[in-house]
Amino acid sequence: YAIGKREEINYILGDYINNYPMGKYDTITMIYCDMGTHPDSDRDRLLDNIYLSLADGGVLIFDVFSEGIIDDRQESRDWDMPLAVGSGMKVNIYFYHYPENKVFAYQYNLILEDTAKHFIIWERYYSEEEITSILKKVGFRKISIYKELLGKNNFTSSCEIFIVAEK
Repeated sequence: YAIGKREEINYILGDYINNYPMGKYDTITMIYCDMGTHPDSDRDRLLDNIYLSLADGGVLIFDVFSEGIIDDRQESRDWDMPLAVGSGMKVNIYFYHYPENKVFAYQYNLILEDTAKHFIIWERYYSEEEITSILKKVGFRKISIYKELLGKNNFTSSCEIFIVAEK
């Protein structure tokens, strides 16, 4: 879709943790709080690679969950989520909170006849001070944080903070 709209842009699809596409970029974006889906060691490796691949004055734009997510989420267990109703699929979902790591884990078990699939989705959350400190340690010199851009919605949490970090 994106290529159809702007053919002159070089879009890259790949594993950006294990096979980072080095180059010199003016802007790098990450959306849907993707930074929080990785262990801290992978996050740090990714940030180092991003920093090295940004041109002088280049920016990283991304979002992460803030600590406010604690008020939006709670540990629970459930069966037959609405997505699965009528499909013959059973969905077992567990929500876990690991406050010592500042992370929520969503464990999905999809069961259809004799097949089972297991997924875990991680949501790491940050304070403004923590994410700023992490970015400064990497070398970013100007960091701007934007809050409350989404407001209440049914798609995601309203606890995202948006960051623009300049090299």
